[in-house]
Amino acid sequence: MGLLSIVALVYYILPFVIVIFIVWWVNSMVSKSYEQKERHFQLLTEQNNQLISELRRQNEEKHL
Repeated sequence: MGLLSIVALVYYILPFVIVIFIVWWVNSMVSKSYEQKERHFQLLTEQNNQLISELRRQNEEKHL
């Protein structure tokens, strides 16, 4: 009877464990994707700022 109770408990809890694992896995994938996009956006922002400063410098040189 004890073994049957343990098996029944495992079968009862297992779906919850699987759902929690799937939610955790999806959350970690979304988080990684978000971090990659954020890093890419920061890199583009830095490149844009460098281009803007270079264009401003060239513009100032033309007007001198």
